[in-house]
Amino acid sequence: MAATALAAGVVPDGGTATTATTGVNGRITVGVADPIGGVSANTYREFNVPRAGVDLDNNAARARTILNQVTSTNPSLLEGPLSVLGARANVLISNPNGVSVNGLVVRNVGNLALATGQVSFNDFTTANGQLQRNLVLSTSEGAIDIGAEGLSGTLLNLELVARHIRVGGTVENLYGDPNARVRVVAGASRAEIDTSFSPTDNLTPWIDYSAPAINPGGGIALDITGAGSLSSGRIEMMVTDQGAGVRHAGSAFATAGDFLVSGTGDLQLASGRIKAKQDVLIGSGGLTGAGDISAGRHLQIDSDRVKLAGSIAAGTGTAGDLVIGSAGQVHGQPLQFTDTTLTASGGVGLFDAGTGIGLSGVRASAGGNVLIKAPRLTTAAGIATHG
Repeated sequence: MAATALAAGVVPDGGTATTATTGVNGRITVGVADPIGGVSANTYREFNVPRAGVDLDNNAARARTILNQVTSTNPSLLEGPLSVLGARANVLISNPNGVSVNGLVVRNVGNLALATGQVSFNDFTTANGQLQRNLVLSTSEGAIDIGAEGLSGTLLNLELVARHIRVGGTVENLYGDPNARVRVVAGASRAEIDTSFSPTDNLTPWIDYSAPAINPGGGIALDITGAGSLSSGRIEMMVTDQGAGVRHAGSAFATAGDFLVSGTGDLQLASGRIKAKQDVLIGSGGLTGAGDISAGRHLQIDSDRVKLAGSIAAGTGTAGDLVIGSAGQVHGQPLQFTDTTLTASGGVGLFDAGTGIGLSGVRASAGGNVLIKAPRLTTAAGIATHG
């Protein structure tokens, strides 16, 4: 019975000085390995968080960063409380076989990354003669699936990094600071984690991402279902595979800062909702579908293809402009707006220097000017402007 319980939880692979013991209540305590350059590296045949929970005991090690890496072919299931005992730490859980999350609650963790990449070390000597061990995360496969019971914690940063990511529940970072983010990175990527920073430092970037120069993709790399949601001070969505896109049918709310999207594929609004306390910046290859987007301050859409219906608003909290395109920008096809409401406390600007702009049943309301600049403007059912 003990072996069965252990197999369902945490099983070190013997490659590191990591221990795991299961209490009578089913809660697992992991004795993490002594750190090198501030990093406690721990490898496992199984790393799961059962309903009873897992404690990473950092009392003796006092590591700044705790790495938990699965070296077998077993995926990870995270469905209970995950806590660091003792000194607060940054935590990375990496499993190339996939990570499923359904009820994970995180405690006493600074930065948390869930990833499907392979981890290697970048060791070097700092200017003051100390060894620093950065973590290099190379992602080319694997999926992260967020189930109905979701993920919650009060974190400096939450990073979800995998080739494919599905969000089918609530992902909530409770730290209400403009720099506290949820960042979702879908596609092949390389990232380096700077392990020198304290798990209480919310001003310095923890992870630096890069993508291959040519990284063919396609399809949907990030899928946020109707039951899925992202909530944090700041939200970033990055798709690194060329042509791969985002389907957003749920909700995303940057509670204190900005919302950003970057990628070369489409951001498909399938009745999805996007809201930010400050700015919304969308730089996807395309922005299509029907949904609601609102920014407390400025809203900028730089997508090459825009085909929208729904409500787009800027300056809901303070003076702000709504701008789609830019002066001189040539879009790949006409900008199309159907049954769309454009609202801004400042100005509204629609720009295209290519094939033009099409409006059908569009209503624009602005505290300042409404400016439409294009070589060709097509209207159907008129455009009403107020302001």
